[in-house]
Amino acid sequence: MTTFTNQAAWQENYQIKQQEIERQKRAYYDVEETLVLPRHTRYYYDYLCSQYNCYPMEAKLRDLGFLVTHGFDLKRSIRDYKKEREEYITYAITQTFIFYIIYMRFSEYHHFTELVLRKLSESKLISLFIDEVTLRFDPTQLDVKLENND
Repeated sequence: MTTFTNQAAWQENYQIKQQEIERQKRAYYDVEETLVLPRHTRYYYDYLCSQYNCYPMEAKLRDLGFLVTHGFDLKRSIRDYKKEREEYITYAITQTFIFYIIYMRFSEYHHFTELVLRKLSESKLISLFIDEVTLRFDPTQLDVKLENND
């Protein structure tokens, strides 16, 4: 009897999780079924803005991971973001993506790694991020696997 109860509870939890994943996926599309960032671009591209720290790093990586692996043009999005803002605001983009890469690899700050990554151009850094998040994104769990996670 307990095996049946445990299996039924497991199935119910699994269905609830799948429904939640499907609900989250809908946030990545606008009414025209175009891939979009679910929050304002500054949440993702500007570590200096107040909104950046209001949204967890794992959630930002999950959003970007889903979008990139489903065909979202991150480089174009960043170009559009830069066109609409002053240079002093877009200055933070490179450092923001350095933080993402270091977080995915180590889940903590590593000064030496940052020094190496700072030598890359913004374009190469964004390409590295795209490759890294594509490798780590798990579409079945709607999650980005960090280095310290199993």
